[in-house]
Amino acid sequence: MKKFTLKSKIVTGVVVASVIGSSTFAFANTNAGTQFTAWGQTQINAAKTAVQTDLAGKLATQQAAISSKAATDKAAAEGRINQAGTDEKADTKTKIEDKLAAHVASLGTALQAFLAAIGDDFDTLVSTSNSNTTSTLNHQYNQLNTDITTVLNAAKATNVNSVTEQSLLVKGKATADLIIEINRVKSELAARVNSEKATATTEVTNHLTSEVARINDLLDSLISGLETNAKADIAAAGLAVETSAFANFERVINLIENNNPIKVDKQKLTVSNNLTPDGKIKWSVENKNEFDIVYKWKHVSSEAGGVQETVYAEGRANADRGESVFYTSPSDKNGKVIIEWLDEKGNKQSAEMNEPNNPR
Repeated sequence: MKKFTLKSKIVTGVVVASVIGSSTFAFANTNAGTQFTAWGQTQINAAKTAVQTDLAGKLATQQAAISSKAATDKAAAEGRINQAGTDEKADTKTKIEDKLAAHVASLGTALQAFLAAIGDDFDTLVSTSNSNTTSTLNHQYNQLNTDITTVLNAAKATNVNSVTEQSLLVKGKATADLIIEINRVKSELAARVNSEKATATTEVTNHLTSEVARINDLLDSLISGLETNAKADIAAAGLAVETSAFANFERVINLIENNNPIKVDKQKLTVSNNLTPDGKIKWSVENKNEFDIVYKWKHVSSEAGGVQETVYAEGRANADRGESVFYTSPSDKNGKVIIEWLDEKGNKQSAEMNEPNNPR
């Protein structure tokens, strides 16, 4: 077959041109480069559109994945915070009850020591005629940031309040149990003392007593920080009640030297109220007992209420003990507040007071 060379193409073109030139017909003056440029630009634009369409789909997928992970991590952190609250309540209760058991055991040991030695003590008293003995005890990231911060801070606040209230109830019960046990061993010892005294009545003149990836990385960091802060605040709330409870045990124990049984004096726990400038009612509970008193309060009309304590104000004069306050909104009529606490026998005691301008 004969090859068609460039030279033959040129010759052919010249022949064609001469034919066209001698003809009465004329072709349009079309520029091949212009047409190719238009075609090429169309291909490029189509490719760009395909890239952008593909990117938009992938971006939407990744955004959905980020939101899903953030929601999952947020829920998981909230669950861990709630669990931390539950664990702290159980831990606080265990620590307070363990401390109470230790005190009760020490009281039993002290009592047995007294009982073992009291016979010899009275023999000494009889032989010497005049002996006394005594003894003395804390655009998307910003949207997700706000949502997560609100949820986790709310979880923290809920758990801190729950830990504080539940721990205060445990503290109140434990304090009452300690008073009951102290009074029991004092009563038992007094009975034994009187029994021994009866056998030596003619020789005894004194009384014997005892005591007794970028966004994901940012979100992970945010969640971790908020979770750590929440757990720290929850633990601090439990520790604050534990520390307060142990200090209150010491105050009660220091009252063992008193000849009279330890009691929660209702006359030393007073309730008062007054209207504040912003229209609220301020309720004050003043405690002049020599140890903290935990109490529950309830506003009868609104069903509002809570658990609080009147803290013993150490170092102040006897007439100036601790005071705690809470606020309610005035009711339409017959509004009053009832408070309840445990006495020295573990029995519930209560007091009630009408709102201002609602006399009985």
